Parts: sequence; structure tokens; C-alpha cells
Amino acid sequence: MSETYNKRLKSFEKKKGQLNRNRHDFLLDTFFQGEDGYTEKEVGRWHLVKQFNKGVNSWEVAIYSPDSWAKREKYLDGYPTEEQETLYSHWKSLGQ
Repeated sequence: MSETYNKRLKSFEKKKGQLNRNRHDFLLDTFFQGEDGYTEKEVGRWHLVKQFNKGVNSWEVAIYSPDSWAKREKYLDGYPTEEQETLYSHWKSLGQ
């Protein structure tokens, strides 16, 4: 690959990282100001989760859609997700 391409790619990755950090900072300041530790909040239909990311050594906010949140809840409760149920049904239909 060309040197110009590599420079542009590095520049893009740096900008992407900064935009990502800005997004997390905005969400933390807007919805979790003054709250310590892991926290879950429902904002409208969306679920926000403040969690610590050891990879970057900072607090971040995960955003869950209503469908994603429901799947997460099922998973945490130990129930199979819809996809897992579908795969299991398919596997059973193959005579396994």
C-alpha cells in the first residue's frame, strides 16, 4: 500500500477515536454526571449502560435499542435468545 494511503488511514483512525471519545464524554456528562460505578438508565425507549472499559482504561456508555436490551435480558437470565432457539430448532429438524 502507498505511504499516502497509510497516512490517511492513520489520520482517519485518530479522528474516529476522538469522535468516539467525544460521544462517550457527552453521554457521561449528560446522563451520568455525579454517578459512580456501573449504572443502567432508560432514556425514552433506549437503554444506556455506563461501564468501565479496561482496554482503554476509561468509563464508556453502551447504547442498547429496545430489541437489543430484550435479548440482553434474556441472555442474562439464562434463557436462550431467539437466534439460539432458531438454531436449536433447525439442528433438531436435521435429526441430531
